[in-house]
Parts: sequence; C-alpha cells; structure tokens
Amino acid sequence: MNTLKWIGIFLLFSSGLVFGYEALSMLMKQDGSHMVTHTLVMLGGSDAFDWIDSLPLRALQRGGAYIIKMPLYALFAAVGVVCLVISGLFTK
Repeated sequence: MNTLKWIGIFLLFSSGLVFGYEALSMLMKQDGSHMVTHTLVMLGGSDAFDWIDSLPLRALQRGGAYIIKMPLYALFAAVGVVCLVISGLFTK
C-alpha cells in the first residue's frame, strides 16, 4: 500500500476515535446536555484564523470559515475519503 492510502486509513480511524470520544463524554455527563463537537476554532482559538477574512474572494472566505467550523470527526473523515479516492485513482 502506498503512503496516501495509509494516511486515508489513519484519518478515517482518527475520525471514529474523535466521534467516539465526543459521544462518550456526552454520555458521561449527568445534566443531559448535548454532544460538544470539537472544531479547529476550539483547538486553535478564533484569533488564529483571522487571516481568513483577508482572502481575496468572498467564496474563499466562506469556504475557509466552513472548514474551520466543521466538526473534527467530519473533517478527518472527509480528508481521509479524499486521500483514499486519490490513492485509488493513481494506483495500478
């Protein structure tokens, strides 16, 4: 297997782990609150992504904001699937 395939498999596995962690932490709460999803903004802080507002096109700004506000498990799964598809296309 090539490296890109391993990266895709690792990202899909990481996506499952992050989702499982978030679901387990929700189940362990006593107050019955909803599941808290981790995002890049939560990890890096909102000040770390101020550069997105300086992108030239409004569509790029919206796309960047969408990606950094996406739950980590969804981001890992999406990038993992893209890596596996690219690996499948370019592997004999």
